Amino acid sequence: MSFDFEKDILIWSNRAISRLGYKPSGKCEASYRLSQVFNILRNRIPPTPRAVEVAKGFNCPQSRINGYKQVVSEIERGDDLTPRCSRRQAKKTNYIDPMLLDWGIHHIHLGTKEILTGKNKGLIQGHKEILFAFITDEKAHIIGVFDHTSWAKKSVLKIVYNNWPHLLEPWRLKRDLELSREPADADIRSLREAYINSLIKIGNDIYLGPGGGITTAGTGLNETHKSNMVLRAADDLRDWVNENINSIEKHIKSKLGPLSFDVSRYILSNKFSISAPRNNLRIFIPSTSPVASLIHPAQASSVEPIAENYHYHNPGSFSGIMIKKLVAT
Repeated sequence: MSFDFEKDILIWSNRAISRLGYKPSGKCEASYRLSQVFNILRNRIPPTPRAVEVAKGFNCPQSRINGYKQVVSEIERGDDLTPRCSRRQAKKTNYIDPMLLDWGIHHIHLGTKEILTGKNKGLIQGHKEILFAFITDEKAHIIGVFDHTSWAKKSVLKIVYNNWPHLLEPWRLKRDLELSREPADADIRSLREAYINSLIKIGNDIYLGPGGGITTAGTGLNETHKSNMVLRAADDLRDWVNENINSIEKHIKSKLGPLSFDVSRYILSNKFSISAPRNNLRIFIPSTSPVASLIHPAQASSVEPIAENYHYHNPGSFSGIMIKKLVAT
C-alpha cells in the first residue's frame, strides 16, 4: 500500500485549471495550484438568479443604458456573466483582480454585443465605462458606473457603506484605534500592486478590506485559506489511513494497493473517501462534519463534471466505514 495525498491534490488542481480553460502556471506545488483554482472561480460570478439592489443616486450614462438593462436581466435570470468580466481572462493564464480580492467588488462590462474575432473573442464588448457590483449569493448590489481609474477610489466603498452597511460590518475592527495616516486612493492602488493590504476609515470606524485581502505571494487570502483547509484534510486523512489500514485489509481479506484521495468529494461535500483502483474499491470514511462545499454549487460541474465523484454517501456497516466497488468514470 502506498499513497501521496498531496500529489493527488496537485493532480486534481492541474486538471481543474485545465477544465476551467486555463493553463497551470507558477509554482508546481499543491497549495499554489489549488489556490489558483479557487482564484479562477472567484473571478467568475456563480451563475444563479439574484435579486438586484441599486445604490441611491445611481446614474448610468445614456450611452450605456441598454447594456445596463441587459446586465440586470442576466443577473436576475442567473446567466453566466463571465463574458462581461475582466478582459485578462482571454489570456488563459491565471490572473488576480486586485479590487475583487481587496474589496470584494466585481467589475462588469456594459457592452451589448459579443466580440466575434481577435484575442477577446467570446467576450462582451467593453467600453471606458464599467459597472461595479458587490455580489452575494442572493443579491447583486449595484454600486455605480465608473471608469478604469476607479479601482482604488475610497468613494466606491463609501457608497457600499451608505447603502448596505451590513455588507461591511463583518470587516469592521471592533476596538478603538486610529490610523496614523489614512491612505489616499493612489496609496491604496500602490499597496495593492505590492501585495500589501490597507485599512480603510469610513465615518468613525476602520475596516479591513471586505474582499478578504491578498497574500505577499499574490494570492487571495480567502483562496489560500481554502487551499490550506484541503491540505490539512489530506494530513488528517493520512493519519486516519495509517491508524485503520490493518482493520480495512482484515475486513476485505486482501492487501490494499496504492490509494488516492478523492479530492472532489472533500472540496464539494466536506466528506472523505479514498480510492484503491488495484482493488477496485472506494472507501467512504465516517465524519461528523456537516455537508458543505468550498465551491459554489453552481460552479461544481465546471471543476468536476461527474457528480458521482462528489456525492455524499452516508456511511454504512463496518464501524461507520462504507466500502463500494469502483464505478468507471
